[in-house]
Amino acid sequence: MAAGVGRRLYPLTKDRPKCLLEVEGEPLLSQILENVREVGIKETLIVTGHRAEAVDNLLNTLPGGSIRTIYNPHYAEMNNCYSLWLALKEVRDDFLVYNSDLFCGQDLVRRIVEAPPRDALLIDEGKTLGREEMKVRLEEGDRIGQISKEIPPTQADGEYIGIAKFSRPGGEKLKGYLDHLINEGEVDQFYEAGIDLLAQSYPLYGVPFRGEPWVEIDDFADLEKARNQIWPQLKES
Repeated sequence: MAAGVGRRLYPLTKDRPKCLLEVEGEPLLSQILENVREVGIKETLIVTGHRAEAVDNLLNTLPGGSIRTIYNPHYAEMNNCYSLWLALKEVRDDFLVYNSDLFCGQDLVRRIVEAPPRDALLIDEGKTLGREEMKVRLEEGDRIGQISKEIPPTQADGEYIGIAKFSRPGGEKLKGYLDHLINEGEVDQFYEAGIDLLAQSYPLYGVPFRGEPWVEIDDFADLEKARNQIWPQLKES
């Protein structure tokens, strides 16, 4: 998981990272940690940056579980490819990547955890796509052919929502591609650039869904959507 600050939310997040924004009185990070606990994940590594001490203060109030943090000292000038690269230096087993600005229910997390492929991305195939979405093009058998914001919407099969799982072999290969990006100075890349490179030579699959509620909180409108639309749907399910 990676904590960060979106520029469009800066007036609201200058004193705290996005993962501490509250939906129904509960910080987003607390809900994320509850989701991963409920699907059986025992250990969590959180990459912090902006206002890292605020994240640490929250974690000190939470019960149980093995939760560690790793600080990204370059969070202000490097994109999240560097955050994931730091995390993968600490990972020695299968793992789940979970973006810290994602608000969704446990059912979506369980869907990818229980999906047969060991290396997979969670894909919303029912959303209307535009320029800003992290789009995915699937090949036969739901194998990932490409992942990028630059894919034309008419050629995309869905949006990657920010949850992926990797086996140890897949994770080691992904780290190798992130190593390449970092060493080449491509530090302003999203981590999906590494996943895109991985997909060219390694079996990586999409786990599609449609209709289930979720939102990536990038701006004030997304935050209101989380509070007024997504939360009521999750509460009813």
